[in-house]
Amino acid sequence: MDIANVFFRAGQIEAWGRGVERILAACREARFPEPVIEQEPTGLWISFPFPPEVVQRTGTTETPDETRGKMSGKMSGKIEQQIIELMIAQPQITIPEMALRLSRTERTIERNIAALRQAELVARIGPAKGGHWKILEQ
Repeated sequence: MDIANVFFRAGQIEAWGRGVERILAACREARFPEPVIEQEPTGLWISFPFPPEVVQRTGTTETPDETRGKMSGKMSGKIEQQIIELMIAQPQITIPEMALRLSRTERTIERNIAALRQAELVARIGPAKGGHWKILEQ
């Protein structure tokens, strides 16, 4: 709450709790379907279900599953590479430490690690507390 107050006083945010309202208004104005809003213990997730004609305007014809499939073959994303570098430098590093160092949420780090594990690029050896990360392939 204190951090948000600093941003408010600095003029970086204009009012409390208006972000979702502004997103919904922008979608209506652009004649896009309203996003699906889900609340989880880790945060608020907003998914945008774009119609096929919008996807065509972006220049891609791949479905999200096709894109995800390509990525799982070899992870080349910036965050994934940064996570691997942190694991190499400090195999005992925790997810909260990675999140802090990369300025990301723990949930983002968890999702990227899950993708790295699925691609069989990293593995967790031992328990969550006291274990370490192992890089399987680079």
